[in-house]
Order: sequence, then structure tokens, then C-alpha cells
Amino acid sequence: MRARSLGWLVLLALACAAPTPEEQLADWRGSAVSPERWERVRPYLEGLTPGDDLALLAGARQVHLWGRRDQAPVVVMPSWITSLSGGASGGLSMFGQLVGRQGDRVLGSHVFGTVEAERIVPRHQVYCAATLVDRQVYEHLAALGTRGIGVIPRPSGPLFFRDLYVAGGRPLSFAEPVAGRAVPGPEALLSREAFESALPVLERLPEGTDLMSLLAALDAVFLTADFGESHSLRVRGFLHAGEAHTRSLETSDGIYKLRPFGWRDGEREVIERIALFENDRLLGVVVHRGLEDWNVYLEERLAARSAAPPPDVGR
Repeated sequence: MRARSLGWLVLLALACAAPTPEEQLADWRGSAVSPERWERVRPYLEGLTPGDDLALLAGARQVHLWGRRDQAPVVVMPSWITSLSGGASGGLSMFGQLVGRQGDRVLGSHVFGTVEAERIVPRHQVYCAATLVDRQVYEHLAALGTRGIGVIPRPSGPLFFRDLYVAGGRPLSFAEPVAGRAVPGPEALLSREAFESALPVLERLPEGTDLMSLLAALDAVFLTADFGESHSLRVRGFLHAGEAHTRSLETSDGIYKLRPFGWRDGEREVIERIALFENDRLLGVVVHRGLEDWNVYLEERLAARSAAPPPDVGR
């Protein structure tokens, strides 16, 4: 009897010591975005060239489906930052975050990096391109087991694609965390002084600057409590989390983002500039004239670009 009792005690102790599914997932997430993992993944990412695929990363992908049925799965890949790469759907399809469109061509973005002391450090960006097809073509290709196909969820209905490939990649230049240096809070970053310090940076950025480069230039910080599954953004003068949030317009000719910059005066948001983006690239920074319809700024900028003479490239 004593031996049997001891056996039950050992089993009970082992059961209590076993990690819960949530703890195990946290371990996987933390390991995937560690500095050590980044050093192993970095040569592969830097060696990618246009036309390559992401088969090696897809092969290392882990998809976890526990939890309620209505919850999205958790996708873990080496050094892959979920919240900056289209979330779980971006990892399941390997397309990433939809950032551009021109006709039947779409552009996706993956961000890779590390998480250190609950701070995301974006270190590398990979763009992917694909061709849109209708549902019937997609289902036919899926039945054949064709590679490079997938689905991009959208509020207006899913987009189906084929022929996914790497369009390009580059290192990112975000600042390294400094031990003991606190990240400024929202009140400081959304003060008038913070906006005025950010304004010269915004106005110096050339047309064509991508979003991640703009954020790096403004010393943006991404904070996370779940290893990059979600994040909060801290950046000077960017009114992205209140009533004056980013507005979006998606057409077959482009994906446009209108991002407000200014400051908070108590409960009031003062918008001074609108940064206009087309397919993840800066069109320009315009003065906010108090218009309710921000699309007017976009239409004016696009019309001015169309009316501009072509560049003189010589003979």
C-alpha cells in the first residue's frame, strides 16, 4: 500500500510540474523571437533574392489550434513578428500583411526581428508578391496541391492568390533597446513639443519612403506583452490610437493610408499634418485644412502627380 501511495504522489507531482498549454505556447513564442534565434535566421533572410520562395520558413512554421473554436490559430515562425506581418492569416498563407495592390498584383510584407524586455525590435522586412485569381481557380489549384496559393481575408470579402514569390527584402534600422532607459509614455509623445520635434523629420522624408522607414526615423517603439502577437506603438506626434486614427482606402489601383500627425490638448486632438501613403510608400505630407473628407487631400496629390511633366532622363 505504501508503495502504491508513493506512486500516486510521484504522478501527482509530475502533473503539477507539467506546463500548461498557455505556458508551453509562451515558451515557443519567446524562443522564436529571441536574439539567439535571430542570429540563426538572419543569414537566410539576407540571402533571399527576388523570385525565391519562403519554403524553408513555411517548413519551420508551427500552427496551434487550441482554445475556443472562434479564436484565430496561433502561428509561430523563427523571428517572425506576428502583429507586423498580417497576424495569423498572414502566417497561414505566407503572404504576410497586405500593403499594396495594382490590378491583379498584390504585395505582402513580413517583418522579422526580436522581442527583448517586452519590446519588439524589427530587424528585417521581406516583401512578397502574388497574382489574384477568382475562387474557382483557387479551389481548382488547391485540389491539385499547387504551391504558392492562399487566401487574404478582407472586410469586403476574401482575396485569393496564386504564384506567391519573394519580391525583395532589406534590413531595418530601428534603434536597439538601451538597458535602464524608459520608453516615453503617450502623454509625452503626443505633446505639442513632441509633434514639433517630429515635423522636420516628416518634412525631410522623400516621396517613396516606406512606412517602416518613416517609423524608424521617428524613433518608434513597439511594446508587446505576448512576444509580438500584438503590440502598442509609441511614436512622436502620430495620432493613431484615438478618434483621429489612420483612414484607409482600398481600390484595384492601390491601397491608400492617410495617417494623422499632431498633438493632444487635454481630450482634444489637434491634427496638423496628414501623411499620405500609396502601396506602403509615402506620397507626401500635407497640411490638414480641417476637412472632414481626408480623401480630398489624396485626390489632390494624385492629380498633381498625374499633371507633373515626366522626368528628363536625357538622351
